[in-house]
Amino acid sequence: MLGLFDAVGWIGGAVVVVAYVLVSTDRVASGSAAFQALNIVGAAMVGIASLHQNAMPSAGWNLVWVIIGLQSLTVGFLRKGRASRSTAPSEAPAPELVAA
Repeated sequence: MLGLFDAVGWIGGAVVVVAYVLVSTDRVASGSAAFQALNIVGAAMVGIASLHQNAMPSAGWNLVWVIIGLQSLTVGFLRKGRASRSTAPSEAPAPELVAA
């Protein structure tokens, strides 16, 4: 019988594979929030299952995978925030004073 943590690991692995297929078939961009979120969730699930099985190398590498995904997601949101602020209407620049 499939245990809870085994199911979590299998589902997490499937989530990571789905993310890979979506990027490989150009259905989502590799820098998209959807791709990063799928990778984070999938790696976290596989990592939890690995911890439960005391498979520390797998758990460690999946933690690294989660950190990379979180970093990519954070950078993407920060870039998007800066881009929306730079396209927002701003105040006119102050006139320069020129010495006569």
